[in-house]
Amino acid sequence: VIGQKFEAQTELPELDEEGRIILEPEKILQTCTKRLRTRDIKEYLIKWKNLNIEDATWEDE
Repeated sequence: VIGQKFEAQTELPELDEEGRIILEPEKILQTCTKRLRTRDIKEYLIKWKNLNIEDATWEDE
C-alpha cells in the first residue's frame, strides 16, 4: 500500500433543510485549558458522529 490508509464512511451525515451537515458530538477525545487574559477557558476536542476522526474540532466549553 502506498500513501496513507483512509477508512471509508459507512453512513452519510444528516443534513438540515438548507443542506448543511447537522453535527452531533459522539465522543470527547481530549481536553485542555487555555488562559484568555484573566480567565481560563476549557476546550474539548470533539469527534463528531458520522464524520472521520480527522474532522474532529476543538470547541470551547
